[in-house]
Amino acid sequence: MAVMPSSGSGSLPETSESTRQAITLLLRHGPMARSELARRLSLSKGALTKMTKPLLEIGLLTEGSTAERGSVGRPVLPLSVNAGWSRFVGVKLTDERSHGVLTHLSGSVIRGIEAPLPGRERADVLALIIAQVNDLVGGAPAAGMGVSLARGAAMVAMVDHLARRTQ
Repeated sequence: MAVMPSSGSGSLPETSESTRQAITLLLRHGPMARSELARRLSLSKGALTKMTKPLLEIGLLTEGSTAERGSVGRPVLPLSVNAGWSRFVGVKLTDERSHGVLTHLSGSVIRGIEAPLPGRERADVLALIIAQVNDLVGGAPAAGMGVSLARGAAMVAMVDHLARRTQ
């Protein structure tokens, strides 16, 4: 079962630029041996161990099973990001519809929904977005949310309308 972030001990600790780079490399390239990750980050193996230990403890990083090697020595336990550790919600508004998705940390879609826009009034559109987000997360936490607007004449008119209403 994936460990989800929360306030308290399961939260992401303060991260350095090197830590963010390590997480990004693992997300982009998949599981990687510590030695390879240290090489790509120009870190010593000791510095990498110190950096990754808290991330392993909270479940953001995991150690894979022993990789087969053609040589003797210490077995390789590749590090990987636990994609289920955190979730994100995205909503895209088009001229006529709202499309919502719930994703893992890796960006893989867990679930998607869509619905017609109920109109152009701010309250109606916001109510739809809130309903979609609540439906997607199902009461579980999400680390972040983004809303995007598709380009189109009707969408531009709606954005202009909403902007005038909020001024």
